[in-house]
Amino acid sequence: MKTYNKIFNAFNKLIQTKSFDDITVLEICQKANVSTSSFYRHYKDKYDVMNENYKRILDQYINSKQNHNYEDVFINLFTMSKELHYLKNAFDYTGINSLGDFIYQYSYNTVIEMCKTKNIHFEDKDLLLLDVFCGGASIMYQHYILGKYDLSPKQAGHLLYQMFPENFKISW
Repeated sequence: MKTYNKIFNAFNKLIQTKSFDDITVLEICQKANVSTSSFYRHYKDKYDVMNENYKRILDQYINSKQNHNYEDVFINLFTMSKELHYLKNAFDYTGINSLGDFIYQYSYNTVIEMCKTKNIHFEDKDLLLLDVFCGGASIMYQHYILGKYDLSPKQAGHLLYQMFPENFKISW
């Protein structure tokens, strides 16, 4: 776990000052003071390290006793994005393995898992709605971080929650 965190922390220091495309695995290893073989024992690639950031943040908010529903989580994600300026650099890369793509996939899977733990069943039409929501929400989140919307975190989180499919709100 120590090496895992050293790599994670080294990446986070680099992404604060460099674009994602300019960061290499070798550079992460040098900053973390670990070998490349150690890196690959813990992470698949630099995308995996970048995506671990969002995973940790979302998991923390979902598991927090301070959040009582998805709206609280959305508001916290928007608030956090204002504090973590490096997220702009993380969104430099788009496409397969991008942070936006990971946010979509991880968010979708997280909601599905929460439904399963509460024994909530859904139909294909519900999955379609969730699919569209998560895809759109990940793009909206990226645009918010890049400054496209002049909304407070509370406004953005509330609007996103209003768009969240009703059938999944009960999974909280």
